[in-house]
Amino acid sequence: MGGSARIRIPVRSGVCPLRPGDQLALAGLLLLASLGAAGVWAVRGGLSGRLVDVDRAPPVEIRFQVDLNRASPPELALLPGIGETLAERIMQYRLRHGPFRELDELQRVHGIGPRTLAQLMPYLAPLDPSPREPAPAPAPASATASDPSPSDRPVPAAAAAKHEETSPRGL
Repeated sequence: MGGSARIRIPVRSGVCPLRPGDQLALAGLLLLASLGAAGVWAVRGGLSGRLVDVDRAPPVEIRFQVDLNRASPPELALLPGIGETLAERIMQYRLRHGPFRELDELQRVHGIGPRTLAQLMPYLAPLDPSPREPAPAPAPASATASDPSPSDRPVPAAAAAKHEETSPRGL
């Protein structure tokens, strides 16, 4: 036969399709499961009232720190006192002036003053002390005016993709 066989069990009103022995086994399993659940409740403090009341549980403080030079605008917007607008301004400042060297430099962003900076300090990760921009590589001695510089030469797409994978984020 090409189709799947279906088994039909006739069910009559008021008659259980389980045999009496199966009914007894099922009742025993349900009783054991109920006793197990009650036992777990008792062991975990249900009898003594030690169960955790979520409404009265002490708050848990979660701390996070953001790297100013790598954070995206949505990440920056999570900081207290920084909304979408200030997050975009921080990003624009970073694009125009390069990475932040000191956390105090954040005050140069319009809308961030000493009070906002003080509020942000616990959430800002220490900055990397590396220089703002890498020093340019010296030109090879054999380069001539007619020979295009390495930055003017076309770069194969595969090499450019590999460079993006290996270069640090945000630089």
